[in-house]
Amino acid sequence: MAGALFFLFCALCGAGAVPIFLRYLLKPPESGGLGLDIWILNAFRYSLAPLFWLPFVIKDRLKRKTSGADPSDAIFKKPRASIWIAAITPAAFSIVNQACWGAVGKYADANIIAFFSKLAFPVTVLYCFFLFPEERQLTRTRLFRLGGAGCIVGLSLLSTESFLASHAGGTSLFGVLLLLFIAVTWGGYSVNIRLKMSQFSSVASFWVISIYTTAGLVVLMLLFGDFSNFRIMDLQTWAVVIASSFIGITFWHVIYYRAIRGLGTLVSDGVLMTSPFLTALGAAFFLGESLTALQAVGGSVLAAGGVLLVIARGRHT
Repeated sequence: MAGALFFLFCALCGAGAVPIFLRYLLKPPESGGLGLDIWILNAFRYSLAPLFWLPFVIKDRLKRKTSGADPSDAIFKKPRASIWIAAITPAAFSIVNQACWGAVGKYADANIIAFFSKLAFPVTVLYCFFLFPEERQLTRTRLFRLGGAGCIVGLSLLSTESFLASHAGGTSLFGVLLLLFIAVTWGGYSVNIRLKMSQFSSVASFWVISIYTTAGLVVLMLLFGDFSNFRIMDLQTWAVVIASSFIGITFWHVIYYRAIRGLGTLVSDGVLMTSPFLTALGAAFFLGESLTALQAVGGSVLAAGGVLLVIARGRHT
């Protein structure tokens, strides 16, 4: 239990830190950020994950081979149901999602990024309603209805000032729309993991999808990247990029799964709904960005609605 709580605490801190990293890396230099190129940052941040986990994937593959385990999740030879084929659809959603997620720090404040990211869960639930008929019974519960209403009200309050062109240098209308699209693509990614990858091990699935995603992001970098950015990337900048990659991508998913294994999805997802409040503290300290009163109320209502949806989903499951 203590180990699982530790992993959940690390996952919570990581979820709270990622929007701060993204905002700092992409925010224009005149506003206190580094102003890095979106496409170069995306490709380098994500490419570290498959490189880091490659030895563990090889070890997992050799262990399964020597133990006589089902080779259906084999990576380095062609199995009956190839993991490389199964991963194409979730990887396509992952490429689009990561390209947008890696760019949103240029158009939205860290606090807004953090709260809007919590829309991914209710959007995933909506996907499940359409794809899995048994999930539709969830709409009959009071908790689900309250949670859904909270998400809608919170989203409306949170985005009001952005739609009205709030404070200079803050979140733009494009940033809000980009965040909504990120929630939609993350939901598509999540349900396709369930549909396509459930027969394969989590280690192999994450690695293969990360390979595809890295390849897609590298192609986008070659097509649209501003390579003059390398001239302004000193050692300190590279350190921040690498730290953001390990905290937000390479380690975070594994830590999150370890927390779920020890505490369950209900507790883990419920606690992670509070990560935007850590982001708010960090953004105020490191970036000088603060929530307005209306945004704070909207974000709190959105997070509370998300917690109710998590509880409703947990009871239904």
